Amino acid sequence: MPGSKHTGFEQDLYYIPEIAIKLGLTEAAVRGHIQRRSGAIPPFIRLGRRVAVRRLDYERWLGAEEPVPTRRRRKGRPRL
Repeated sequence: MPGSKHTGFEQDLYYIPEIAIKLGLTEAAVRGHIQRRSGAIPPFIRLGRRVAVRRLDYERWLGAEEPVPTRRRRKGRPRL
């Protein structure tokens, strides 16, 4: 399609801003999950410096079991 910014392959991808909107997170939160590889976002791929999620992987991830929320460890000395 003339003037279209996305090729057929790119239409099958979600980038960080789209992932953030779909998951109800901020872009910074999505980047944090990517950096920690926490499993709180769908499997992603790197395209150079860009990060994307395949549409099919997103749909499969949504259909899978609910992810178990991870418990954050507290910093510092353990308290009794």
